[in-house]
Amino acid sequence: MQFFDSSLESFITTLMKILALLIAIIGHEIMHGLSAFLFGDRSAKDAKRLSLNPIRHLDMMGSVLLPALLLIFQAPFLFGWAKPVPVDMRYIVSQKGSLACVVVSLAGVAYNFTLAVLLASITHWSFQQLGINALSIDELNLYQLALVTFLIQGILYNLVLGVFNSLPIPPLDGSKALGFLALHFKSAFLLEWFSKMERYGMLVVFVFLFIPPLSEFFIHAPTRFLFSLLLS
Repeated sequence: MQFFDSSLESFITTLMKILALLIAIIGHEIMHGLSAFLFGDRSAKDAKRLSLNPIRHLDMMGSVLLPALLLIFQAPFLFGWAKPVPVDMRYIVSQKGSLACVVVSLAGVAYNFTLAVLLASITHWSFQQLGINALSIDELNLYQLALVTFLIQGILYNLVLGVFNSLPIPPLDGSKALGFLALHFKSAFLLEWFSKMERYGMLVVFVFLFIPPLSEFFIHAPTRFLFSLLLS
């Protein structure tokens, strides 16, 4: 027996999906700025981008239009990004060295993977405590539906963002981390090459996202593996 009508169910699931996505993408950017601040770079702090106010971090395309289109077309999950946090990598390299820049580059990815693990732990605990495993989706009450949707979607979004941003494609975090790691070993070639390629980066990113064989191999398959691993 359903405890609420389908329109309310749809509203609750949509709301929880949006909340989970915002926490994933905004936290990702804040962690870049926070890690840079810990290394002495005040760019994000001075721009008021270490704030938890979501309005300061929203990107019209990545935080509003793309998620809205995915909702309208009933995509299986949402995807998006927040406005990039300003970071002065030149300052960090000069003051703390290139390895500090590797840490800053991977701070967002580390946040996403850590949050996915935390949410998976909460999922195991709450499902056990509430007996949700034995219930079908139609038997969940309003609060259980909200909880299940938030936890499962939160794990999924954070894994997707972690896997996606780890790719060594400019301007994604993986390329920056790899470039600064190479710089630590006295090679500036990768960093310079990634910098030149960054103007074409978003085109390459969209190719990876929307060409099924590429997105399946580099994004969906690793995400499914990690998702199953966390919830097994």
